[in-house]
Amino acid sequence: MAGIYVISPAADHPAPSIYTCLRLWRLAAESYTLSMSLLALSIELDEIGCYHRAHGLPPPAPKLSRLVYNRALPRIVRFVEELKLPVTVYVSGKDLEFDDEPIAMAREMVPRGHEIGNHSLSHRLDLGMSPAATQAEEIDESAALIRRVLGFTSVGFRSPAHELYPQTASLLLDRGYEYDSSVLPCPLYFAAKFAAVSRAIMEGRPSLPAGDPRVSGAPVSPYQMSREEGAHVRGYGLFEVPISVVTRMRLPLLGSAFTLLGRVVSTMLARAAAKLPVAHVSLSGLGFLDADGDGVRYLSKVQPELRTSLPQRIELYRGVLDILLDRGMEAVTLADVARRALIS
Repeated sequence: MAGIYVISPAADHPAPSIYTCLRLWRLAAESYTLSMSLLALSIELDEIGCYHRAHGLPPPAPKLSRLVYNRALPRIVRFVEELKLPVTVYVSGKDLEFDDEPIAMAREMVPRGHEIGNHSLSHRLDLGMSPAATQAEEIDESAALIRRVLGFTSVGFRSPAHELYPQTASLLLDRGYEYDSSVLPCPLYFAAKFAAVSRAIMEGRPSLPAGDPRVSGAPVSPYQMSREEGAHVRGYGLFEVPISVVTRMRLPLLGSAFTLLGRVVSTMLARAAAKLPVAHVSLSGLGFLDADGDGVRYLSKVQPELRTSLPQRIELYRGVLDILLDRGMEAVTLADVARRALIS
């Protein structure tokens, strides 16, 4: 059984250093992680305005400002309930400043075994490069809104930009967060980001930095990140549950990737992911919108997943998750993944 043991060194042998103890503890936790067979599903509830800012577009029409909560969230709840899957939903605090039916629906997810993760207050894509005081405000105010509105204390965080800088990780550790789930170790994803930034610059649209490409080479299984060097290096800091990638190409288990690659390749990815200790599949609220019925067809120019019909997308998502469940993986929240690894 896993536990804590006190070793009394012989008189002629010095006691192990703190560094050695930390290293052994980290190796034990990571070895235990490799023995697991867990499936974790996460979904980001980013509103339409987030995509407009990411692509340098003008603000969306007012009627579209709450589209993800009004239209996508009910579909998400129905989707996970039908599959009997716990889900970790990432929310931005500003999206909770309402008292409406979608908020009530989100609140009801908590007692059903789902998790609410902190996705920052206002979904700033430059969060990691902002001053420490700004980062702290984004983390703390969002956490306060999640507690007050949804009645849940978040223990996990996801940066809006799929990367995590050392300053942000330090702030999360100071606040008692149990894990982060920002890292997407996928070179193709960062290549696409650089291409999108270049296109925006050429078209004269506002553009944000493409981020730190070193994250694309980060470990692919859950790990502790380095306090000093950041999320792309193992260390003794915050626990990271990266979005899963498979094959030598590091193809991601992302909803947008499933729609781009199609059913056959998505099936291959799912079968490869079933061999992982932790298969972390990440979807988005946007992926549960109907491009025509919900009035967002115009976004398909910059968000290719909207070029696939909603029924086809949901069938793809369900197909991937069914394969992982049929292979015997245990469905858990991301907080469960972190706790099982760190308390082993």
